[in-house]
Amino acid sequence: LASLLEAGLTVEQAFNALIEQAENERMRQVLAALRGEVIAGNTVARALSSFPNVFPELYRTLVAAGESSGQLARVLTRLSDYLDDRQQLRGKLALALIYPTIVMGVALVVVGALLVYVLPQVIQVFQHAHQELPLLTRALIAFSVFMQATWFVWLALAIAAGVALRVALKRAHSRAAIHHFLWRAPAIGRVLRHLDAARLAATLSILVGSRVPILQSLDAGTGVMTLVPMREALATAARGVREGMTLARALGATNAFPPVMVHLIASGEASGRLDEALERAARQQQNDIATRLAAFAALFEPMMILFLSL
Repeated sequence: LASLLEAGLTVEQAFNALIEQAENERMRQVLAALRGEVIAGNTVARALSSFPNVFPELYRTLVAAGESSGQLARVLTRLSDYLDDRQQLRGKLALALIYPTIVMGVALVVVGALLVYVLPQVIQVFQHAHQELPLLTRALIAFSVFMQATWFVWLALAIAAGVALRVALKRAHSRAAIHHFLWRAPAIGRVLRHLDAARLAATLSILVGSRVPILQSLDAGTGVMTLVPMREALATAARGVREGMTLARALGATNAFPPVMVHLIASGEASGRLDEALERAARQQQNDIATRLAAFAALFEPMMILFLSL
């Protein structure tokens, strides 16, 4: 849509082109409905608000700002760049987590099969030998017998734990408790905090650069963060800004956001280039996350070899 508008097409013509290109029937219907709203005289932002499950609040806020300032194509371009960066970061995070999860899962299945199925057949050879077995071997045999008798219990517990976790994440109170636990976790907590900080900085960058008021930008920024403690910290910072504090001071007072990000924002506020400072802060946080994920990926393979050896 940004490319079509920058090429000089009207909004109606741009939607016509998008409808022709859409491969998904559901998306084609949504685009047709948006075009109908625009033809009826509504703004694009108001048309997007008819589909809140498709277009998040960030989309609607940015489009409204772009229409009011007469720079819709420019704002959409910045939104497109933001989505590309967010998708790349999500891809890096998924790549770093999916591989360890698959390898760990396969390793546990293989070890479980050895203990429950293979080892009991080998035990008979030891029993016929009538020799005193080493302590480690006797312990392994005892553990194999234990797993044979209780494997279905462990499987049921794993399924129950997965279902319980899913239910807990749907409830506000229990979800907040889980998020607070993850937020305080030594390694993963730091990565998740930096991830939310990067999302917030990138979102505020395009909102502030699009001349959206800072309080409205903070409200929209709440929707892009995942952890409940980070959302609570941003709400606290928004109250501080509403009472007259600078953004950097309000964020710093929560002790939830990285100090480098806070100092970059303070520099941007002092120089009058807050949007550029926020963009630099987002890049810095993304680079920090990428470095940590690369270090984790490099350490995971030898750690997994040691685990399997044990």
